[in-house]
Amino acid sequence: EGQLAEATALRRVQSQQSELETRLKAQSRIADVARNTRDPDQLLERATAQLAELFGADGVSIMLADDAGQLSVRSSLGLTDAAKKDRKRAGEGISGYVVKTGQPLLLSGQVKDQRFTGNDPTIGESMIAPMRADDRTIGVVNIKHTAASKDRFTQASVESLQQVASEIAASFV
Repeated sequence: EGQLAEATALRRVQSQQSELETRLKAQSRIADVARNTRDPDQLLERATAQLAELFGADGVSIMLADDAGQLSVRSSLGLTDAAKKDRKRAGEGISGYVVKTGQPLLLSGQVKDQRFTGNDPTIGESMIAPMRADDRTIGVVNIKHTAASKDRFTQASVESLQQVASEIAASFV
């Protein structure tokens, strides 16, 4: 019985280890894209595709702030047309909140929080990370799973996303 528990624990550790290695490989791929792509639109497009793969996401969007500080979707996968046209000011909605605070968020289920109105009810889980470079936030990266998804984001996923978001932001500045 003790051996079975040990074997199970070992398998769990190996599985976490391989997940971590996969994540690190994908992160370095995104970092390469960020470093080697000069065209901003192409960079965003490639990074979006890599992020979707890295996190097994149903939806990915990268929003950038304009000079007036308004966020708009610059690149996305799996978004509705309405979501693609979405605009947010700093402090407005989930993305605006992340820009304002400079802190990533991990959200589960339909968000009932009054600060975040107008979010997509089909989201099972989402992570939003600020794109920070040189002490300023230039945008946000949104990653979501629909409700049916089995994969769960963890705090490690959020940290991973934050690193990637910073890589993308650095290549923009």
